[in-house]
Amino acid sequence: ELERQLRWLMILRVVTVTTLLISAFAIELALKPGQTVRPLFLLTAGAYGMVLLYAALDRWLRGTAFFIYVQLVGDALVVTAFVRITGGLDSPMSFLYLLPVAVGSTLLYRRGGLFIGPASFALYATFVIRAGGAASHFGEPWRIWYVLVAHAVAFVAVALLASYLSERVHVQTRELDERRGAVVRL
Repeated sequence: ELERQLRWLMILRVVTVTTLLISAFAIELALKPGQTVRPLFLLTAGAYGMVLLYAALDRWLRGTAFFIYVQLVGDALVVTAFVRITGGLDSPMSFLYLLPVAVGSTLLYRRGGLFIGPASFALYATFVIRAGGAASHFGEPWRIWYVLVAHAVAFVAVALLASYLSERVHVQTRELDERRGAVVRL
C-alpha cells in the first residue's frame, strides 16, 4: 500500500509542478510581461529531475521511511525555491509548504508530520531571516517575527491535524477489516 502511495505521490508531484509552472508563467506574463521566467523553467527542470531520481531510487529504497523523508525534504526545498522566485518575502506561495507537511503526516503519521513540519519551518525561517535583512520594506523586526510565528503555528497545526486524521482512518480501516473477517467467518 505504501509503495503504491509513493508512486502516486511522484505522479502528483509532476502534476503539481506543471500546474504551478503554467500558473506562474501566466501570472508573470499578465502582470510583468517584460520579466524573464527563466528561473521558473530551471526550477521546474530541477523538480522533474528530482522525480526521475526518486523513480530510479525506488528500486533500492522501495517503501522505506527514509525514502519518504528524502522525498518530503526535497519537496520542501522545491517549495523554498518557488517562494523565492515568486516574490520572496512577499510571495503568496508560502502556503505550499503545507503540502509536504500534510503528505508527511498522512504517510508517516505524527512522527512524519512532526519531522517535516519543523524541517519546512527551518527552511522558511532561514529564507525569511536572510531575505528580511536585505528587504528594507519588510525589514521591520515585528513583521518578520509575525510572519515566522504565523507560519510555525500553521505548520505544526497542519502536521498535528493531518496526522490525527490519518491515524484515525488507519485505525478505522483496521477495525473494519477485522469486522469484515468476522462476518466472513460467520
